[in-house]
Amino acid sequence: SVRVAVVEAGGERYAAVPMAGSPPAAWPVEGPVALGGYGRPGELGGAAGSVLVVERGSDMPGELPYVSATERAAADAGALALVVYNSGPGPFLGELVHGGAGPGYEPRIPVVSMGREEGLGLAGRAGAAASLRPVHAPDSAAPFSSRGPVSPFYIKPDVVAPGALVNTTHLGGAYNLTSGTSYAAPHVAGAAALLLQRDPGLGVGDLRSLLLTTAAPATDALGQRLPAHVAGSGRLDAAAAYGAGLVVTPPSFAASLSPGRDEALVSLGLRFLGEPGAVEVSVDAPGLDASHEAAGGRVDLRLSGGAEGANHGWVLLEHAGRGYSVPFVVYRTPGYVHAEPDGGRVLLDVGHPGGWSYAKVTVSGADGRERHVSAVPGGPASAPAHGCPCTVEARIESGGAVTGAYDTVPGPGAPAPPLEVEGRPALLVAAASALACVTGLAWGRRRPPPAGPRGTWQSSPRTCAPA
Repeated sequence: SVRVAVVEAGGERYAAVPMAGSPPAAWPVEGPVALGGYGRPGELGGAAGSVLVVERGSDMPGELPYVSATERAAADAGALALVVYNSGPGPFLGELVHGGAGPGYEPRIPVVSMGREEGLGLAGRAGAAASLRPVHAPDSAAPFSSRGPVSPFYIKPDVVAPGALVNTTHLGGAYNLTSGTSYAAPHVAGAAALLLQRDPGLGVGDLRSLLLTTAAPATDALGQRLPAHVAGSGRLDAAAAYGAGLVVTPPSFAASLSPGRDEALVSLGLRFLGEPGAVEVSVDAPGLDASHEAAGGRVDLRLSGGAEGANHGWVLLEHAGRGYSVPFVVYRTPGYVHAEPDGGRVLLDVGHPGGWSYAKVTVSGADGRERHVSAVPGGPASAPAHGCPCTVEARIESGGAVTGAYDTVPGPGAPAPPLEVEGRPALLVAAASALACVTGLAWGRRRPPPAGPRGTWQSSPRTCAPA
């Protein structure tokens, strides 16, 4: 696993990542926050006895200093630890020992990297007492891991898997610690192969459900569960997927609420791979009003309320001593677009309680084509309905701001779902396989459900998170 670190200063906590080659220390490292510019020797006059904070890179054209040189200068100046924050958006990983560090170089003080936003926050605490300590967070998302959202109609990434400092084969018959999304994907492919070896009759949808719904919770460096836009369903748990006996579809979903449509109705299908049994269902959806009914091999959900923007939640199921979770996102939008099929076209009704001046509407069909139309107040708007089922996204201008609104259109002869947006519609994409990376290898555990008569359903109103 990869260590992560926490810097506490002035009552705030900042997540950081120890650089590869950072030496061990007597934790915690404590001292006042001191600023060191870009870490040049002439900028480190106040570094002695401090947790030194510097910016990555340089403000001089052509100067590209190594972090190893910064560490050497900081250690010479008496710093207790070095925090390097990114010069651009987002976090970064660093390596101290490398070919450019010079012969005989050995780091002397702990060095951690930090995203720019966090680094600027820590720099604003200059002079405050600081404490730097590592934390054991094997299931935290790597800083370079892909993140969403990519669409209001489905969740990405699907799942995360070990992808940081993976001990793998290398050229010349050697082994090497390597990081990247290319090392997360084989973990998932291998888990899928194990499932097919156990049951060759599993389909693509079955595999996706088993891998996603049995994933273990992924957390950040501060121990908070990561939202679906960061970690999808969580960290791959191959052992849990292999022992699973329940297929849940869809294994993740997104829905939307808007003026005039204050309730989302979503159905989850359940299929037993072995003997059926009691299934306990609960919904963990902070800020949302959620209710459910379980019967006849399905769970019907009603979701309402929530704050404007993205509201994250989880449907939690327990069957035969195993836990399953389905992440979801409910978007509450200030404006609305209502789409109704009418022969070969989709009629569009756009509005905003605060008034609006213009909207660009995109209708995406199962044939992969996008149709773009414009709408203005008082004027009719429609788009060709060829290739439906379709997703509809409107960008509405209101009061100088642009906000989104969403709807779906069923295929010919299919009833319109109230507001359900199931993962990404199956006709739009056969299978979703984009994966992000996460550190850690430990298998998750689930609490067994209460006993119940075989073949019956049990439904619980409690709200909880998987253990």
